[in-house]
Amino acid sequence: MPVRIATRDDAHAIARVHVTSWQTSYRGIVPEDLLAGLSVEKRALQWSGRFTSSSEKPPLLVAQSDDEIVGFSEYGASRDKDVPPNTMELYAIYLLQDFQRRGFGRGLWEESLKEIRKATATAVRVWVLEDNTKARGVYEKMGFVYEGKSKEVSIGEVCLKELRYRFEV
Repeated sequence: MPVRIATRDDAHAIARVHVTSWQTSYRGIVPEDLLAGLSVEKRALQWSGRFTSSSEKPPLLVAQSDDEIVGFSEYGASRDKDVPPNTMELYAIYLLQDFQRRGFGRGLWEESLKEIRKATATAVRVWVLEDNTKARGVYEKMGFVYEGKSKEVSIGEVCLKELRYRFEV
């Protein structure tokens, strides 16, 4: 399964994966009206902006099946203040539901990890919703370990708990 660096031309397809995967993965966790109101067009504008930003960011990776983008991963410097230097953060791995459990997520993670190692990171952190047991299981299978840290996040009008996982590079 091909994984490659995304380009600005991929913004709409990435947005489609982002919105669709939220609508399927977060059903029953995030308010239904929030999920129904997600817009591929608005998200595409946000993703387009990532490619035009002048700040230096690690590459965004996309997974393809045939010529269709079916998933993406994004990572960068950790946003947490309590982690050691050289810690990266996996911001997201999202896949269309039909392509889950078929190795695409593993491919995105492995390619992300190669890039993270090139950046000389010593560890990776990821935040995952506590109620998203499926994603937590995936991260644990990839070698991430829950490190006992949590935080409250607001999604729409709901306050949810996120758990922080660690992976030693």
